[in-house]
Amino acid sequence: MAATLRQDQGLIQFTAAATLTSGQFLLLGETVGVVGADAVSGELAVLDAQPGRIHEVACNSADVITVGLSLFWDDGASELTLDQVGNFYAGKAASAAAGGIVLVELMIVNGDGVVGIA
Repeated sequence: MAATLRQDQGLIQFTAAATLTSGQFLLLGETVGVVGADAVSGELAVLDAQPGRIHEVACNSADVITVGLSLFWDDGASELTLDQVGNFYAGKAASAAAGGIVLVELMIVNGDGVVGIA
């Protein structure tokens, strides 16, 4: 049976389980990405999960993050961290953050850790 292209560019449509805000970083199952538009519970939403894209995301201000380090999503704290215990691998740091900085640039890496070519 032939495959049929249904969506392109790493965009995933899903039904929102809660109210979502455009630009919100989200862990959806085992996939991370950024919500494309506001949606309320029960509405169709879109997650930009394209590997290799770089987004600015909240991070643990106590972490000393350097470019290229692996970052993990702490769903309870809603932030990226260097701590992998109990957290989900999100990608690689594309900027540095330390000394109380609360945002870092994240290069999304989903799946097997291979960055897709855009």
